[in-house]
Amino acid sequence: MRNYLLLFLLLTLTVVGCSNNKSLASNLKNRKQYLHYVHDSNINNEKNRIAVTLDSVRIHNSAMTDSTKVQKTNGYVIPLLLINFWDYSYECDLGKDVVAENLEDFFTESFVNESKRSGDFLINPSDSLLSECEAEYNLRITVDSLSVKGPYSYKGNAIITPYAYAYSIYEIAGPAVAKCVINAQLQKNEQIVIDKRFKTSQISAFLKN
Repeated sequence: MRNYLLLFLLLTLTVVGCSNNKSLASNLKNRKQYLHYVHDSNINNEKNRIAVTLDSVRIHNSAMTDSTKVQKTNGYVIPLLLINFWDYSYECDLGKDVVAENLEDFFTESFVNESKRSGDFLINPSDSLLSECEAEYNLRITVDSLSVKGPYSYKGNAIITPYAYAYSIYEIAGPAVAKCVINAQLQKNEQIVIDKRFKTSQISAFLKN
């Protein structure tokens, strides 16, 4: 009976070590995450009497991939009599299916909050404040491209003896690279004042388990 148990344990650990692309992608989709904007800019309490009304934030349907894609870049399993090693590396391209919230709502809320925090203008002012402003503008934002990509590694080992067993699993994700291309159009009296394209890139830290 003990031999059957050890054989079953060895096979189970080997299968765990052989995690595949589909299972990792499915795991990411099942653990949808909320986005968080990092407010690390300097607070500006001095506002000019300039009003900016955010008309809309639109994200192109093709700006971000719909489905998360996972591709194995490297991997091996070394099954031995008493010890079993595995080491797998993947490249993950996150899609809309891992985000728990509406992207347009997130961009809108983040931009308004950041404008209130660090901007030198009044964003979406009330009617009473609007009447005191010297100039009034309307802003439209379009997200043309949005991507989040990063590596994921899954390593482990198991030691099996006739009397006991032990195993350890080590996971590390990142650093992830987030890239975004945004077009901002500023209008005054329905005339385009600024029409500019912005490109941003941000690298995240490692996540370990």
